[in-house]
Amino acid sequence: MRISPLRVRSSRDRLIGAALLGALLVASLTAGCSTGRPEDFGRRWVRAHPYTLMGLCLNNEWHDIPLYEAAGFNHMLAWKPCREPLMEPVAEHKLTWFGNIPWITPHDERTGIKRDHTTLVPALMRSYPGNVGWLVNDEPTPVELNATAEIMEWIRSRYPDALVFSNLGADPNYKEHALNFLRTLEPDVMMYDSYPFNSITLTWDQADRDQWFARAGIVRRAALNAGVPYWACVHSIDRSGEKRLSSESNLRMQLFVYLTYGYTGQTYFMYDFGFKNSSGLLDEKRMPSHIYRYAAGANREVANIGRVIRFLTSTGVFAVPNAAGVDPFVDPKILATWKSQLAANDRLRSVRVLDTGPDGHGLIGNFKDDRGRNYFMLTNLWRKPGQVEGSSENTTLSFRLIFDPSVRSIWRLDRGTGRPEKLNIADPAKGLDVSLPGGTGDLFKIGDGAFPGL
Repeated sequence: MRISPLRVRSSRDRLIGAALLGALLVASLTAGCSTGRPEDFGRRWVRAHPYTLMGLCLNNEWHDIPLYEAAGFNHMLAWKPCREPLMEPVAEHKLTWFGNIPWITPHDERTGIKRDHTTLVPALMRSYPGNVGWLVNDEPTPVELNATAEIMEWIRSRYPDALVFSNLGADPNYKEHALNFLRTLEPDVMMYDSYPFNSITLTWDQADRDQWFARAGIVRRAALNAGVPYWACVHSIDRSGEKRLSSESNLRMQLFVYLTYGYTGQTYFMYDFGFKNSSGLLDEKRMPSHIYRYAAGANREVANIGRVIRFLTSTGVFAVPNAAGVDPFVDPKILATWKSQLAANDRLRSVRVLDTGPDGHGLIGNFKDDRGRNYFMLTNLWRKPGQVEGSSENTTLSFRLIFDPSVRSIWRLDRGTGRPEKLNIADPAKGLDVSLPGGTGDLFKIGDGAFPGL
């Protein structure tokens, strides 16, 4: 996209899982409709598949698919998927894939290459089984939206089971552009990119923080109002100059903030080495980089929490109140400060950071399920550059949660195992203390331990 270790499954396990998911998807997508695609196709697709985690693969080189899957990815985003070295191993290992159509006219003005999606798309889908959808264009400008919409509709009409979407890029009038993007394209999911670490400076400047959180909120609200799921691109390249990503907490902060906002899929930009000679999850020798190690550990946890997030609706996102003398992490006009009365039926009465210092910031997101039951996610926003200083362990924060006196226990989804665990509250007046690694969050529920999607 333009810059504006899990256990490797056996082939047999993959085939059985794919068959079960396929049966579930067919039943889900055809329920309640006799002809055509249901209006909530994207929502049904998201719920019928594991939480989407994928890497963008660009290089025209043979890919080690077991290594790719061991990072925790369940699909591949194949950029310009007309290259055999990229696609042959995908088909051989039966990895599901999304294709990208980066051109929107037969004669692409960006490259000067003539291509015809009406012949290329069918040919690719015949040659490489496992396609689950198409990303059409990338960061389309306002004048490109109509042409992009025409290709998306062509794919939907011929491949009704494919998830069809595009990727929202930057624009001076971002909110209006996001709304036009949704109205014109009518995507099955709304995906966007915004890369937070734009310079070699060790600090994450206020202006960059405000912009990143503002865009995450604009996309969330627009997608919720349109009734479509929303996905995000994760900054995972590491350069010595611009777009610098150099720590575990930097990566985790993106992944878990998106979960806290209710995003139901995330795409790493990038997996390969080579975009402007920068490492992604692979280095220049096509070996796992330090970012690969961070991703492999974090993706397991993201996938576990994401199993539930697919079945929840975000009802609010707030900043954890700052300690006295600590400046807000994000402009309060962009990210309001949490107050108990802001969340309907909220039995949480107080939340605060226990650690002192200017880096003590947190994020809290409220959710409800289809039955109206409430959940909340608490995320540590402390992140630092550096492979040592910026480790998740070295950026840990502790929070204190105080609930209504009637609440004597709550449930937390263990992000490591994916299983609910009961946390007892011995003294309601003292509340419950929770420790979170840098950039990391946990999902909680008051009441019983039944989490949807498990």
